[in-house]
Amino acid sequence: MLWQRGFCAVLFCILLLAGSPYKSASAQEQPVSPEYDPTQVTLPEQTPSAILGRALFAENCAPCHGAEGNSDGPV
Repeated sequence: MLWQRGFCAVLFCILLLAGSPYKSASAQEQPVSPEYDPTQVTLPEQTPSAILGRALFAENCAPCHGAEGNSDGPV
């Protein structure tokens, strides 16, 4: 009885180790992604609210936060 448990444990370990380095065929087949082209990425157009926000920022926020919002304004 004890030898059967040992035999089963050894057999299980052998089968586990024998099958582990192999991958399934579906895991190996992956689609190739197209090359990234940064010239195709464009900035979105400015909406009317963004244009208004830019004017409000320049008037109310830029004195303290700076023109780029880096906290380097003259105040």
